[in-house]
Amino acid sequence: MRRKFAIVFVLLSLAYYAFADNKDVLIKYNGDGSVKFIPEQVDGIEFNTDGAHVKSIVIDSLLPSNHPTFKFTLSGESMDGSFYLKSKDSTVVVLDGLNITSRQGAPLWINTKIGSLLSVNEEKENILTLVAVKDTAKQKSAVLFANSDLNICGKGRLVLTSFANGCKGINVKNNLKISDLKLEIITEGDNLGPDTLRRMGPPMGFGGPMPMDFDPENLPEEVKAHFEQMKKEGHNHDN
Repeated sequence: MRRKFAIVFVLLSLAYYAFADNKDVLIKYNGDGSVKFIPEQVDGIEFNTDGAHVKSIVIDSLLPSNHPTFKFTLSGESMDGSFYLKSKDSTVVVLDGLNITSRQGAPLWINTKIGSLLSVNEEKENILTLVAVKDTAKQKSAVLFANSDLNICGKGRLVLTSFANGCKGINVKNNLKISDLKLEIITEGDNLGPDTLRRMGPPMGFGGPMPMDFDPENLPEEVKAHFEQMKKEGHNHDN
């Protein structure tokens, strides 16, 4: 009994340490093609940006004895952005009113060796949109992609929309758990795989898939109308 108790105590202590000492990183998309980081530099994280496309790479192993668990909170708006996170260990990503559109590849890609948590803040609407994928063999053809186990929770609203032909709403390589979430997934065209999370809801009624060469200045009128409607619904939800 002593051995079992000791093991349980150690596990609980590590779990408490991980969640009690999170390093919070706030990432805000400004809507003008730029991103703001608070703080601007964090020990153990390498930030790479290309406009509003953000790559966050945790360069150290997040062992509780040496490093606290990182938590990334994403908010703001971008019509051409994405967030990619790479880490050897589990991380926490929080969506706090994020409206982001990716013109190429997954808007949100969590690349970890072990399971991570995606939390959606209460009373917040988050809209992730994938417009086009030029090379499905090399790019992650899903609105939300995770390399390992993913637990999605929170009492907010998450809308995942893909206009790219053949792209999934959610693609998780291992186990997926969803709880307490208001989730809406809309996909277009010939999807990959029978999983209901990869095709949920009817197509948007467009006349065909998006063109392979995406021109943001020449969007189909149906797509423009859909974006405007999403913005209106987001403002109404905030009020």
